[in-house]
Amino acid sequence: MTRFATSSLIFVVLKLGLEAIKEEWERMSFAFLFASIFLSDFVSYWFQVYSSYLLDEESHVTSNSLVQGILRFLKVAPVAGAMNLLAELYIVDHYLAFFHNHPL
Repeated sequence: MTRFATSSLIFVVLKLGLEAIKEEWERMSFAFLFASIFLSDFVSYWFQVYSSYLLDEESHVTSNSLVQGILRFLKVAPVAGAMNLLAELYIVDHYLAFFHNHPL
C-alpha cells in the first residue's frame, strides 16, 4: 500500500472506532492511539526526507556499518514484504473488529 492509502485506512478505522465505542475514556484512548500512529508515521517520514534533502544525500544513507547492515536486511524482498503485510494486516484487523464475527 502507498503512504496515502495507509493514512486513509488509519482515518477510516479511527472514524469507525469513534462511532462504535460508547464509553468516553475508551474513545479518547482509541483516538489517541490512532492519532499517535499517524503522527509518528508522518513526522518520521517528513524528517527523513527533509534531512536527506538538507544533506544532499539519498535517503537511508549512513556511515554506521551496523545501520547499513540492518537497512540491507530490511530491503530484502521477503523481509520487506512480510513486514509490510504484517503492518497492513494489523490495521485491517482493527478495521474489521467493528464488524461482528470478523475473520482475523
